[in-house]
Amino acid sequence: LIPIMDETSTYNQQDLMHLYLLQSDVSLAYAEAESLVVYIMQTYGGMEAVWKLARADDDLQDFDASLQQSFDVTYADFDHDWREWLQKNFGS
Repeated sequence: LIPIMDETSTYNQQDLMHLYLLQSDVSLAYAEAESLVVYIMQTYGGMEAVWKLARADDDLQDFDASLQQSFDVTYADFDHDWREWLQKNFGS
């Protein structure tokens, strides 16, 4: 999986938060981003939850803080739960 956030570098990050910088797997990244939106909708309350997170991230410019403000969950827990959801819904 392409990580939601690449916390290893500040230059040329290869993650879903920086789709425009991806050097490979762009179609995979868009599919993963779509799954992330569906996960948020199913888990946190529909499209309004997606917009709530988007507004928080626009205001705070910090994805972890935005998740905590929007859904009372850390990035680590959110990422873990999303990956479990992916496995349950799309894994073999």
